[in-house]
Order: sequence, then C-alpha cells, then structure tokens
Amino acid sequence: MTDRTTRVNLGAKLFLPFVVGDLLLVAAALVIWQQAHRPMTAIEVCAFAACVALGAMLAVWPFRLRHQAELKLVEMAGLTDTLRQIEQVQDVADRIETATGQWQTAHEHAGKTVAAAREVMDRMTEEQRAFQAFMQRAEDSERHHLRLEATKLRRAEGDWLQVLVRILDNVYALYLAGVRSGQSGLIHEFTQFQNACRDAARRVGMVPIVAAPGTPFDPERHQLPDAKATVPEGATVLETVAVGHVFQGQLLRRALVTVQTRAAASASTSSIEALPQPSPPPNAGDSPDQPAAPEDSVSSGSAQAIDSPQETHPIEPNATPEAAAGDLEMAETGPEPEAATPPERVAGGSFHGLVEFAPSFAPRPGISHVLFDFDGTLSLIRQGWPDVMVPMFVEMLPAQPGETPEALRQLAFEDIMRLNGKQTIYQMIQLAERIRERGGEPREPLWYKHEYLRRLDARIRHRLDALASRTLEPDDLLVFEARPFLDELRRRGFSLYLASGTDEVFVKQEAAALGLTQYFGPRIYGALDDYKQFSKKMVIDRILRENRIDGAQLLSFGDGYVEIQNTKEVGGLAVAVASDEANNGSGQFDPWKRQRLLGVGADVVIPDFRDALKLLPILLGESGS
Repeated sequence: MTDRTTRVNLGAKLFLPFVVGDLLLVAAALVIWQQAHRPMTAIEVCAFAACVALGAMLAVWPFRLRHQAELKLVEMAGLTDTLRQIEQVQDVADRIETATGQWQTAHEHAGKTVAAAREVMDRMTEEQRAFQAFMQRAEDSERHHLRLEATKLRRAEGDWLQVLVRILDNVYALYLAGVRSGQSGLIHEFTQFQNACRDAARRVGMVPIVAAPGTPFDPERHQLPDAKATVPEGATVLETVAVGHVFQGQLLRRALVTVQTRAAASASTSSIEALPQPSPPPNAGDSPDQPAAPEDSVSSGSAQAIDSPQETHPIEPNATPEAAAGDLEMAETGPEPEAATPPERVAGGSFHGLVEFAPSFAPRPGISHVLFDFDGTLSLIRQGWPDVMVPMFVEMLPAQPGETPEALRQLAFEDIMRLNGKQTIYQMIQLAERIRERGGEPREPLWYKHEYLRRLDARIRHRLDALASRTLEPDDLLVFEARPFLDELRRRGFSLYLASGTDEVFVKQEAAALGLTQYFGPRIYGALDDYKQFSKKMVIDRILRENRIDGAQLLSFGDGYVEIQNTKEVGGLAVAVASDEANNGSGQFDPWKRQRLLGVGADVVIPDFRDALKLLPILLGESGS
C-alpha cells in the first residue's frame, strides 16, 4: 500500500501537461464562442465542439492512465505473491525431497537392523539348541550319576541292614542268655537293653518278629531251622530261635522257630506249673529311663502287637526261656492280630476295656498341657467322611486302561488315609497330583477342598440340625465317655488345647454345638485356606514356646498319625485313640488306626475314653496307680 500511494502521488506531477492542454482547449473554446458569428457557422460550431471534446479527453485521460497503472500494480502484487508461494512450494518440495532421502536412509538402516535381528535370532536359536543339547547331556549324566548313587545307596542300605540284623540277633541271643541265667537284675537290664535297641531300630523302619510260645505256626511269618522239614498240622510255636525282621513294610526274614504239635502242647501245659505274673516296672531310681517312643516313618504303620499275656516288663528269675521269648510279637505290614493287653495284666489295673501300652511307655509326672485332636478323637459329627471323600476321588481320577473300579477305589483310599490327620487341603493336593500324573488337567486343590466340604455338609447337615434342635444330645456325637475325662482334666487344672485338620471356622462351630468350648476356650485351632499358615506342629511349637515348657510336659490324644508323630518329635507322651467311629461305645479298636498309630510311636492305645479316668494316674505316674 505504501508503494502504491507513492506512485499515485508521483503520477500527479504528470497531470500538469494535461491540465494545461485542457485549459488551453477550454480557452480556445471560449475564444471561439466569443468571436463567432451569431448564429455560429458550422465551422465555428465544429471548432468549438472539438476544443471542448479534446479538453474533456485531456481532463479524463490522466485518470485512465492512473487506473491502468493501479491495475498493473495489483497484477504485479499478485504475481509477487504467486512467486512467493511458488518459492514456498519449492521449499516444501526441497523438504519433501530431504524427508524422502531420510526415509530411504531409515529404510536402509531398518533393513540392516532386520537382517541383524534375524542373524541374532538365528544365533539364539543355535545357542538354544546347543544349550538344550547340553542340558540333555547334563540330565543324562546326572540321571546316570543318580542311578549309580542310588545303586550305591541300595548296596549300602543292604550292608547296614545286614549289620543291623546281626546286631539285633546278637542282642536277642544276649537276652536269651540272661533269661537262662536266672538272675533277675541281669534279666531286667538285658530286657531294657533289648527294648532300647528295638526302639532305635524302629526309627528307621526295622520291626522284629518274635513269636510267642503257643502261637499257631504261620508259614508267612515263621520258618523252621530245617527248611525241608514238614510242619505238622495245628503246630504251635515252642520257642523263637532267631527273630524275624520287617523293614519298612517289606519282610526281610521270617522268625526262626521250633514247633510242637497241639497234643504235645496240651500235655506240656498240664504237667507244668503256671508261670508267675511279671513283676511291676522298677522305680525310676532303680533303672534307667525308658527310651523315647520311635518316630519312624514306616508308611505301612508297622506296630507292636501283644501276642500273648506276657508283657515287656522284667521277667521273673524263674521264668522259662520260652515265656521270656514270648513277651510280644512285632507285627509286619498287613492284617495283624486284634489282641490287646488284658486289663488285669496292664499296670496291675482294673480297666473295663482294652488298653495297650507300647514298650517305650514311661509315666510323665510333669505333664501340664494336654492337646486333643477333634474329628474321631472327640467329635463324631463328621463320622463317615471317607465315604464322601473316596467316591469324590474316584469320580475325579481319570481311569487307566485295564484298571478295575475296585483298584481305583483302593488307590484313592490309600492316598486319603495316608494323609489322615493333616489338613484336608493336603489330600486335595494329592488328588490334583494324581489327576496330573494320569494325564488329566486338575483344578486348583482349593476348589476340590470346597467341593468336598459341600458334599460333606450335605451328609452331616442333619446331625448339626439335630444338635441345634436338641433332637440329639451333644454326648451322642462325642466319642464314648469323653466328657467325664475332660471334666477331670479341667478339675485338675490342665491347660487344654484343640487342634484339627478341619477348617477352623467349622471346628469352632462344631465344638460349640458339642459343648466343648467351655473346656478349651480360645485355644481351638483349625485349618486355613492358606494352608501354610497352620499345622499341628505349629500349634505344638506355639504351646511350648508361649508357656515356656519342655516337650515332656505335653500329653496328646489323637486318632491321626500327625498329632502322634508331632508329639513324639518334641518328646511328649502320645495316647492314640483308635476309635471305631461307626460303632461308638463298642470298646473295640479300629485295627487300621491301631496299627498306623503304633507304627508312628504312640505310647498308649485306647478305643475310647471309658478307662481314661483310671489311665490318667498311670500316665502321670501317681503313687498307687
């Protein structure tokens, strides 16, 4: 705009010639007008008109030129803008060209990067293959090494088993020599020494087989010195020459015995005097302490079973070698006699039912805290739970080709009962592992636990409802005579604890329904969904730690191996309640429980609490018991 205005101002100087010419023409027109004839001639009119017309043209012409100049300026300005835009387009084109070049460069670098990445990937693949090959070789080498080590260990195990068997044979021979000597002190010491050696051997799963005189000859457990000799029909054991041995449920050697026919045994019995009663255990000051109960981990639950009226107390000097050899028979895996120590033969007592003492039993006068298991030990609300869990396992487990339903059910039963006493979640973890090893895809163990609890609740709900409505009395669902025993423990001032593998919320509910909370108060513990936060061992450790007591001051009652084993691990006294839950009050042992619990070190076995009030003074070593 500034340039355009300047040009117009400069253009005004050019107006002067046109103005002067215009003025001259106008003056000429005026002169013609004044000098012309009246009327004006045609020539005068034409001259006058020409002057006026030319003057008008000269007056207008500069403006026309100015207008054209302005149009030119506008056109030039437009061209300038266009040129500037063209220059900008060119700049953009240059930038595009530069960007294109950079993109091509980047593309080239990307191609190189891809090639390098492919090369790295190929190298990694090769390295992975090489590493896998190396790991496979290492695994093969390790497997071979482990196989060699296992072979060495088996050989070493065989060697030390031979040594252990020879030691036990020599101990038994020493024991028989002491019996034959007739010296009561020597007999007592050899008896204690033999029991200590057997208990030590049981810690590694070595269980001796000693046949009592008069026991029917069993070819699966007994053998004659002469392997070719024929055993007469109805023969009974006369004497055990060499003890047999079972190692972790496997028979190593049958007991070497001599036999007599039934007629000879009857004649011999009628011709000899009755054997005297075994003497009572010596006082604590007369003999060393009894060895601690074994804590072996024999999966079969091998246990000591009383096979005759004889006990493991010192034998009288005039006892015969045969009677001394028949103090007890160590049972091997599988069915064992259901014999129990007769009431009149145990601690000189007057029990109403079956009470069985292990050789390791010794009274504990310092007991101050008592731990109880819940299900099967006190409560029968969940009686029959295996009938829920076993079918569930069978339902969930994938069947294998050629596997019979009975075999699958037996597998499930063994998996379940092997973990009985632990938290339910461990049985469900075992179920998940079984499903996986059979090619299935298991759910989370916690899901199986909740499903089991749902099914179990459907089975036992009527019992809880009956307790709530008082249709059933609480004592109807307690193990026989449990409440009077709890009353006596509370009267004596013992601190009572309850620990169960059942979920804690259910344990507290069911304990309240049975009226047991008054005995235990807040000291009731059960399983949690986070199973690592609870175990019976943790409860026992807490009891000892918080009360600052020694394990010897702990007494436990349970029907599962966990509480028995954990109690023995800390040096406590363990009473196994081998309750026959389906026939509460029958006074009979559950054979499987009895065998299992003795196998993990139980000191005493009872079928229920009918004799618990008389047993308690014996456990505490009270005078006169």
